[in-house]
This record gives sequence, C-alpha cells and structure tokens, in this order.
Amino acid sequence: MLGHGPGVELVAVALVALVAGAAVAGLGTELEVDDGPDGEQLGRGLAAGVAGPLEAQQLPDGSGHAPESTRRHRGGRRRENPPVALVSTTAFVLKVDPLSERDLVTALLTKDHGVVRAAVKGARGRSRRAAALQTLNEVAATYFRREGADLARLDAAEVLRTSYELAGTPAAMLLPYLAESALTFVPESEPGTEVYRLVRHVLDALLSGVEPGLAARYFEVWLLRLSGVLPEEERCATCGEPIGPGEARMDPRSPGICHAGCAGGAGLFVGEDARRLLRAIRRSPLPALGAPEPGALSTVEAVAREARRRFLGHELRSYRLLGLLG
Repeated sequence: MLGHGPGVELVAVALVALVAGAAVAGLGTELEVDDGPDGEQLGRGLAAGVAGPLEAQQLPDGSGHAPESTRRHRGGRRRENPPVALVSTTAFVLKVDPLSERDLVTALLTKDHGVVRAAVKGARGRSRRAAALQTLNEVAATYFRREGADLARLDAAEVLRTSYELAGTPAAMLLPYLAESALTFVPESEPGTEVYRLVRHVLDALLSGVEPGLAARYFEVWLLRLSGVLPEEERCATCGEPIGPGEARMDPRSPGICHAGCAGGAGLFVGEDARRLLRAIRRSPLPALGAPEPGALSTVEAVAREARRRFLGHELRSYRLLGLLG
C-alpha cells in the first residue's frame, strides 16, 4: 500500500494538510471556551504563590486547581464560578482546525486524560504555537479546563519530539491515519495511557526503519484490541471454542475470527500465516516482527478493516486516502 517514490514528500505534505485543514462541523461562536488566566500572568503568579489575575488568593498546594472566583451580576448578586483546572501533561497532536479568524482548535491525545479538545487563541498564521501543532508532534502541553466548558484553553505547547523527522519518507503518509484512528477510538477525557504508549512505540519503530505497512497493521490491530473491537485469534468469537488449523474465518457479523461452521461457511479465510502474524503482534514489540509474508500482511489488514468498518459503520477518511495513494 505504501511505496517509495520521488513524489513522496509532496504527497505526504499534501495529505497532512488535507486532513489537518478540514473544517470542523458544529464548531462556532456558541462554543464555550475556558479562557483561563493569561500565560505570563499565571507564570508570575505561580512564582509568587498566587493564582494569576486573582492576586489576593493563594493556589492550594498540590491541587492543580486555581481558586474559585466570584462574579458580580445585576442586582448585586454574586455567584460562584465553576473551578478551573490547570493541567500540565505530555500529548500528541491529533488534529488542528480553524475556530475563528484568529484562533484554532486542536485535539490532543494526552498521556493522562485521553483526548482533549482545546482552543488555541491567536494561533492562526505563522505563530510559534501553530508551528508546534503539527500532526503527531509530541508536546509538553499546559491547558485550562473549566467544568462544563465545551473546550479547554491551550496555554502552552512546547515540542518534545517532532514528526518532521519522518518528512520525505513513505512513513509520512501514515501519520494522518494514525492520528485519525486514535482520535476516533479514544474517548474524550478518559484515560488513554495505553494508546499513547502505542503511538509512541509505532513512531519510534518508524524512525528506526520499520516498514510502514507493517507498522500500520501493528497499530490498527492493537488499537482495535484496546478498544474491545477485535477479539483474539485463538478462540472462536461466536462459540468460544479453540480454532484449529485451516478453520478460521473472519465473520463480519461478529466481528471476529470464527470457525468456518460458526461463520456459516462465509467470510474472509484467515490462513495460518496470518494467524501467526496476529499472535506475533499480540506478543512482540514491533521491531521484533521481522518481515512477514506479504499475503499474511494483506489478510491482517483485511481483518482489521472488516472489524473497524463493522464497529464504526463507515471507513476512516485517511485510510481511504492511503488506498488511493497506493
């Protein structure tokens, strides 16, 4: 599916731009964004032991939360605002879209809090912050989140590792697919540590020279397993009994690998080479897999594709683009 060629760099750049530049449906002026304190004010405030613009209130030790503030409304009534959480974590950039004339919205896969969507104020154009938000850059991110807000506010993003190291290689075409897959299967604001580690592992393997097609299969099989979408290959997904040699079928109704009888004699035949590769993916790090048989790799791709389509009801756009690029 992925090959070398003189146009790889241009195609990769175009693909990243195409996926990252799509407009977000439903994001508009009605989104409530947590503004949070100004970044410079916060830095000075923390150094002085106070919370940003609320200079008279102390930040609680170890809480990671700014103090609750009050706002005066008409008639002299006061009400408490929801607390603002200050979060510092590492994250992978999954997607960036326009939010307004000057602002962006980004989706981050954080190490501790799963997928987080955050507004990035004043980042459109040639800003340092926008440059940090390239697809699958790993960043040290600081953001504010107010309870009930639709978006957090990204205050800082410093690049720890850049995906630009893969530019000009066939692996660059894979980045939008990895990012869209993670964005699709990791719930917002729920722990995503395993998927974070998976992304890091696959990127490290690509940098070490692992073939992109094998890296894609490894990633999608593990992502589907972590999401509970793809059962193991040793037992029938329908009856639970062990599957013998030559009996395995991918039954899209399950979805999962079944006995030929449980699959009604239909479905994709999963040969022993493909089952060995699935076992190896489950048990071994990516660089240790070597060079599997092309037929086994194609079958594993088909198994993952059937499971993904059955679960989502559609195909990922970035996967379709990979197919068009060949």
